[in-house]
Amino acid sequence: MAQKGRGIFQSMMDGEYGFRPNTKHYTRAWLIDILARAECLDEAVKLIETVPFQPSKTMWGAHLAGCKAHGNLELSEYATWKLVELDPGNGYVMLFNLYVEMGRWNEVEKVRRLMKYRGLEKDAGRRLVVP
Repeated sequence: MAQKGRGIFQSMMDGEYGFRPNTKHYTRAWLIDILARAECLDEAVKLIETVPFQPSKTMWGAHLAGCKAHGNLELSEYATWKLVELDPGNGYVMLFNLYVEMGRWNEVEKVRRLMKYRGLEKDAGRRLVVP
């Protein structure tokens, strides 16, 4: 699937469809999602970092989902920090949750303090217990 996605995108770049990719084609993140699902995570990062505009939250979010699905914690952390840069409120919550999932409790506490310092709060999780 990744190969087919690359081929379609290259055909767009070559003008075979009568147009070239514009911001919408990138920001909808379809190729990044395909690459991330196929575990072509480094290639997805290169694509995001070479777009001719500021990458979107959707792009980094698609990449993060692929990183988490494939257990790539290093790139998950990288993508999450990029999301923090674009959207601090939601990005910090995602970073907090990522560190919890990773069991990195020192980082959890650092993010918690950073969020408090910046006036951001994480809603307490709720759990429904069914008898």
